[in-house]
Amino acid sequence: MRLHAAVLAVAVAISLFWFSSHMSSPIVDATFAFIKPDAVRAGHAEAILKRIVDEGFEIAAQKRLVLPRALAEEFYAEHKERSFFGELVDFMTGGEVVALVLMKEGAVPAWRALIGPTNSIKARAEAPGTIRALYGKDGSENAAHGSDSTASAAREIALVFPEVCRTFAFIKPDAFKAGFKEAILARIEKEGFSVVAAKELTLSGDQAGSFYAEHKGKPFYEGLVSFMTSGPALALVLERANAIKAWRQLMGPTMPGKARDTAPNTLRAEFGSKENDTFNATHGSDSVEAVRREVAIVFGEAEAAQLLK
Repeated sequence: MRLHAAVLAVAVAISLFWFSSHMSSPIVDATFAFIKPDAVRAGHAEAILKRIVDEGFEIAAQKRLVLPRALAEEFYAEHKERSFFGELVDFMTGGEVVALVLMKEGAVPAWRALIGPTNSIKARAEAPGTIRALYGKDGSENAAHGSDSTASAAREIALVFPEVCRTFAFIKPDAFKAGFKEAILARIEKEGFSVVAAKELTLSGDQAGSFYAEHKGKPFYEGLVSFMTSGPALALVLERANAIKAWRQLMGPTMPGKARDTAPNTLRAEFGSKENDTFNATHGSDSVEAVRREVAIVFGEAEAAQLLK
């Protein structure tokens, strides 16, 4: 587990660097946060979540869980030789936590400023409006955790939210036929995504039907299946922090015309058809569940299990 997490953390850290360096819009960073067991047990989770949103953070991923001991030990591995390590692990596995991926410009320092000094007593004296001042007890039961650097955020996201670090993508037959494949792949790399799996294929009717099963019976279903089976496409599994949302943002609005009007720097604006909004160059999964289903359809169940474990 440690080796996999370390490799993934490096990939995500590189992705965050590229993302910060190459986006023309204001930089939006990701950080990792815990609402700790003491605050959850005391019933403060909802108030803290509201404060997070009120302070302009976007909650990109959220889960409520009791940390497995092995995960807590891995998470706090840097403290393994310190006297308080056992008590820290006991505390963090002693009840439910709320784990979060938060996004905002300058997310790492912004979140650490909002939670306040590590010791809640000090926080009440020096920063009385912070989360630890309001909801913490002392230096151990201090309500919240925040990553201390972009690299730490990447590592912690990879440990607790491995499922949000990968997504499924298609370079569709229209873009493939038009010769845009290499340009799109170059843009993917530029925006900080790593390609962890790629497969050129022409979808069969059964594959396309399964892929778009949710649209069966809708007026556009048959045309969509016909289009997606009309020629080669490139299927990709992409990796990056908050990959599902980041890829959908990079693609832009579904209709290329709208993309050109409202998000001209996106893939669909640049590579989508000017005549037919059906030909929009790319596809991206819209949820963790969709990633698993779509990867399995195209790459097979066994490979999907390896790619998304």
